[in-house]
Amino acid sequence: MRDTAQLAGIAAFITNGMIPAGARARLFRTWASLLAMMPVGGARVWGNSTWAPDDTDTMRAAGRTFGAFFSVKDFYSTPGAAETNSSCDIDAGHNSSMSSYVQALGVRARSAGVAVAAALAHTATRKRPRAAGELRPVTVRAAMAAALEETGPLMAKHYKEWGPQANAGSPSEQAGRWGGVIFPDATRVPLPPAPSFKMYCVYGVGIMSERSYYYARNATASAEAARATAACTNGEGDDPTCARLDPEGTFNAQGGTFNWRIDTGVNIPESGLEYGVQMTDGDLTVPLISTGAMCHGGWRSARLNPARCRIVTREKLHQATTVVSDPARSGPASGHHVDIMGNDDMLMDALAVVSGHGDELEDEIHSEVANITANIDWEAEDGWDE
Repeated sequence: MRDTAQLAGIAAFITNGMIPAGARARLFRTWASLLAMMPVGGARVWGNSTWAPDDTDTMRAAGRTFGAFFSVKDFYSTPGAAETNSSCDIDAGHNSSMSSYVQALGVRARSAGVAVAAALAHTATRKRPRAAGELRPVTVRAAMAAALEETGPLMAKHYKEWGPQANAGSPSEQAGRWGGVIFPDATRVPLPPAPSFKMYCVYGVGIMSERSYYYARNATASAEAARATAACTNGEGDDPTCARLDPEGTFNAQGGTFNWRIDTGVNIPESGLEYGVQMTDGDLTVPLISTGAMCHGGWRSARLNPARCRIVTREKLHQATTVVSDPARSGPASGHHVDIMGNDDMLMDALAVVSGHGDELEDEIHSEVANITANIDWEAEDGWDE
């Protein structure tokens, strides 16, 4: 998300002209595999509005917390809809902010040239819509609810059917699911009672990765979409109308809304907040709380590992180097999310395991994962979905 949000100037307009945000959202929402990657564990793992287990000293000093899964500030696109709120001028040189604003107003740069020039000229000479209030932190549970509401009833239905489940259920219950396959919630479903089972977790660390987000939301369009969603869901709407996009491309009964944008104007790089995206340690794609919490904490608890299976965590500290013969990669010590598959140490670990020498491997830790997991009560029996 950060890479797209930080596209500057003409690149942003061309990107959104060729593949508009609404089209990208509709495409992503057809990928059922994304449902298996939705966050689990609730506030105990992801934090709340005042605290998170992976909060850093820098975050605390800045008065922020990772527990704000995202923060949102509403604005109105209807002139005069919120006259009592303050407004701010857009800096004509801040192309990322201009892009977000143009998108939010529904100005669609479908082709380069005249459309792009007109959008730039229009944006540079007017003000942002007035904000509808202060920035609101949203915790993981509320964020999940908002995501399922905004993405439409079809996505919510699929999540209920195929999303992470609290237990495996009976064979008859499983038979009614997609191919009899379910995705268990790792924070609530224990490992199998197999004492000889061994698990080796290998992942990269030492690269700033996305952890939370700052959004601007078109409250006017969202309210209209919510009313349309209710009408269609209750059978009050005309089917052809409910099935099509409105003229602004902001709503579809099956596809949900497209009224949220990363607020690229929020930028405090000294505390890891880069153009609307809060960064933390990870493997460039996944934050440490996600890659390491279960391996170093959850699956070592009696509740989730009753058979006391052996769990080994092998972190690979990212050390980028340039290899002339393979310039697209970050070298043999890369900790990148995918590039780690060519990490020499990771390959040696894999060979040790498959050759029967896995017992010789011990934990290899280069991060704060031990302190993070110590802040989570893994033995608690309930509260993992709150």
